[in-house]
Amino acid sequence: SWLRKQRWVGVVGDFLPLAIMVLLVLHASTSSALARGGLPVPEAAGVFLTLIVQWFVKKPLLSIFAGTAVYVILVNSLFA
Repeated sequence: SWLRKQRWVGVVGDFLPLAIMVLLVLHASTSSALARGGLPVPEAAGVFLTLIVQWFVKKPLLSIFAGTAVYVILVNSLFA
């Protein structure tokens, strides 16, 4: 109970999920680009579209689906 009352625990609790997601996206994007042997253009396009759709539509499932679809289409057609 002492730990829950500490202010910094609340700050870390608010910041940590976003920081973990950003690190996971960066790691996955760079790893797949390095495995493919090119620049992370499809990864960046997918993340960018996901952010734009989420910003305007505010539907997480739709934005994740749109970003994933763009990534898969780009990787399989243009960067194959």
